[in-house]
Amino acid sequence: MSKINKLGKVIFFPVLLLSFSLLLKGTEKKLFKAAEKGDLKKVKMYIEKKKVNINAQEKDGDTALHEAAEEGHVEVVRYLLRKDADKTIKNKKGKTALDKAEEELKEEEVDSEKYKNLKEVIMHLKRKWREADPEKVKKRALGFKPVIVSPEEQKKAQ
Repeated sequence: MSKINKLGKVIFFPVLLLSFSLLLKGTEKKLFKAAEKGDLKKVKMYIEKKKVNINAQEKDGDTALHEAAEEGHVEVVRYLLRKDADKTIKNKKGKTALDKAEEELKEEEVDSEKYKNLKEVIMHLKRKWREADPEKVKKRALGFKPVIVSPEEQKKAQ
């Protein structure tokens, strides 16, 4: 085997990996754009068919969840949370998706439709935070939530 042939094999594999990596980065960018625009169909396609990492981060550290939350895209946020997007990821400014949605809500030029959507996004994100908080789950189990007991069970208890 000639030196050129050996060199070709040595260079080919890293170039192939680099090309695949760049292609994947392009797909991640498309996921971020789809989430930012609220295009649920495309978001589903990138995650389910293209197998894009749901928690991939942009250069500024934002994820698809950050993008959808900030723009008030309720259905996209709900989908990403159902698919186990990590709600605790912080961007380079230290902001989670919930933080970004709350900041956007405080903006003066938010129209009423976006305001309503942001409120709903914040509600879903907070619910996911509560579900993940073992102390709050424990408090609910200790009787802070009403329990409905059937008449048959009441008789058995007496």
